[in-house]
Amino acid sequence: VKDGIITVTGEKVGSSVVTVKEGDIERGKVTVTVEDTSPSIKAVTFAGNKLEKTPASLDEILTIDSIELTSSADISVDYEDGEAILFVDVEGTKADQYDGNDILLGVVEVVSAEIANVSISDNGEILSAGKSLAKDTKGTAALTITANGKDVAVQTIDVNIKEVKDEDSAK
Repeated sequence: VKDGIITVTGEKVGSSVVTVKEGDIERGKVTVTVEDTSPSIKAVTFAGNKLEKTPASLDEILTIDSIELTSSADISVDYEDGEAILFVDVEGTKADQYDGNDILLGVVEVVSAEIANVSISDNGEILSAGKSLAKDTKGTAALTITANGKDVAVQTIDVNIKEVKDEDSAK
């Protein structure tokens, strides 16, 4: 108690009853509830399910604006090890780079049994064996968003590369 104010610090989610006493006399009770208001993925609306041009971008299937969170927050994306990491940048951490101290929303991964070594580059391009998808690449891939060990959203992608957008790509 400082200046007549009682400060209670919640350490985990839940409710507790705080009883205020003066000696053995109860002066009041209040229920204190701690809620986890950290944002998490609530819903995902995919932008598409086809890749027909190369270089193929993750944005053709999934955009930040198509992800709905449980509470208001700005979503950042960091690309590491062939995956896209969706997170909320915490003040005081390195901007736009997930470092473990930020709020992890989910990890985006692209997999395929038909297209070799599918991954996501550090600029959001969908690759095969470390290179842009080549013209005439065909197959099915799955884009998965995983959070807390569970699939939050999955989209099947029909890959049928018919056009090269950039002459330096997909050679």
